[in-house]
Amino acid sequence: MSSKGSFDAVTSWLSKARGRRGAGAPPLAGVLVANKIDLRGDDGAPALMNQSGFLAVGLDLSEGRAVVTQTMGMALAKKEGLEYFETSAMAQRGNLDPFHFIADQFHRRYAQTAEALSGL
Repeated sequence: MSSKGSFDAVTSWLSKARGRRGAGAPPLAGVLVANKIDLRGDDGAPALMNQSGFLAVGLDLSEGRAVVTQTMGMALAKKEGLEYFETSAMAQRGNLDPFHFIADQFHRRYAQTAEALSGL
């Protein structure tokens, strides 16, 4: 939530990771995790707005302000076929959810593969 640069780079990172997979490989189960949600305002918007209500440009991230909204994160996750999670290490909120999702997806795929192979 506090790094617009990282948020903007997600598409590029995904493209590189997906490009390394072989042709015909099944899609990767993936997650987009928004951390530091405690830096957001109560309405889900970044906590630092200028007087006109627009996101201030050139934020000093050392002040600890969110710059990515929940709506932005959810839209990117949907566009890229990822599950979206929000976490706060400081508030100890939602930190295990992405890991549980990935473990569940792995287990489901393993079970499907094992079932398919048992019929051979």
